[in-house]
Amino acid sequence: YRLKVFLDEQNWEAIEKKVECGQVEELIEEAQDELKLIGRLNEWDPWGVDDDYECEVIENDMSVPKHVHFDLPRPSS
Repeated sequence: YRLKVFLDEQNWEAIEKKVECGQVEELIEEAQDELKLIGRLNEWDPWGVDDDYECEVIENDMSVPKHVHFDLPRPSS
């Protein structure tokens, strides 16, 4: 989204107003930091697990409290 705003707008004030996350200079620094982070995440592989890793599944048969709304989006399985 931010990249599209930067590409569509020429006026820095319009960019700041649309993005609503700080000054243009700060947005550029954030983007540069995120690009550096992408490479590091690839090296670190934080989501990787060993092939023999087993995840413990805990089942809970407790009833859902009445104040919990079921109309909220549920995580996909």
